[in-house]
Amino acid sequence: MLLIGTLLLGFFSGLVLSIHGVVVLDIIGGKKYSSAMGFGETACGAGNLFIGLIAGYIVEKSHTFDYFFNIMGITSIIVMAVLIIQINFSTIRKCFRLNSKANVLIRLLLRMKKKSGDRGD
Repeated sequence: MLLIGTLLLGFFSGLVLSIHGVVVLDIIGGKKYSSAMGFGETACGAGNLFIGLIAGYIVEKSHTFDYFFNIMGITSIIVMAVLIIQINFSTIRKCFRLNSKANVLIRLLLRMKKKSGDRGD
């Protein structure tokens, strides 16, 4: 069980770390990217400050590392799922915005064609 927890923790933590900057850029945009990354890294630093205390407490109460690694693995999976969902929703929203603009353009072109057809051009 410890091996499974360790693998989950490592794999999904790596995914979260690698995709974090892309998600922040996608959500916040380029102008506020540096401030958002600074805030995010500060929050990560605060979390890292307390994770050792939490890990020590869990290990002391359970007398094994299994629970801690499983909890951290599950937490990483949940965070990664939220980030993936955010990316997908953002992409879907962009597609709908593009489609609505394209639909307006198509309607305008159809009206222009209809008007030119009425005149006998």
